[in-house]
Amino acid sequence: MILLLNSPSGWQKQLGELERVLVKKSLAWPSQIFTKFCGTERFNAISHPKSFASSKGLLVADSVEHWADRFYALMKTML
Repeated sequence: MILLLNSPSGWQKQLGELERVLVKKSLAWPSQIFTKFCGTERFNAISHPKSFASSKGLLVADSVEHWADRFYALMKTML
């Protein structure tokens, strides 16, 4: 998850609130709180790198590199 906060000065308080909400809603991103902290279209989720059954849960280097490229590209579009 990439977040661009509206007000970075209150990030420690916001982090505490975010931790509480993430534990409470662990199966879904708490979009409402992200909107509250960041505004609309100032946060984005990026799927984790894929792991394959044949690699016994370990990440394949190509998968991580592809994920890093997507992460970086998304960061550039958000700034």
